[in-house]
Amino acid sequence: VTILLHDGRTLSQQVDAAKGGDVVPMTTDEIRAKFHECAGQAITPASADLLLDAIGRLETAAELQPLTGLLRGEAA
Repeated sequence: VTILLHDGRTLSQQVDAAKGGDVVPMTTDEIRAKFHECAGQAITPASADLLLDAIGRLETAAELQPLTGLLRGEAA
């Protein structure tokens, strides 16, 4: 991106790989923060924490009802 300022100066920056892709992956903390930011539009921070925990246990979960309940906005 190149920006031409009113005083005539030009600022340029090039990024070859965006944060969050395979080349420059996000950390676990960055992913959690982004999830909270996005989920905060629809659910409480406490519900977002519960949902993240349920998603983290998805591979070993005996049933999906707790997860699907959280996705529907039901209390845990």
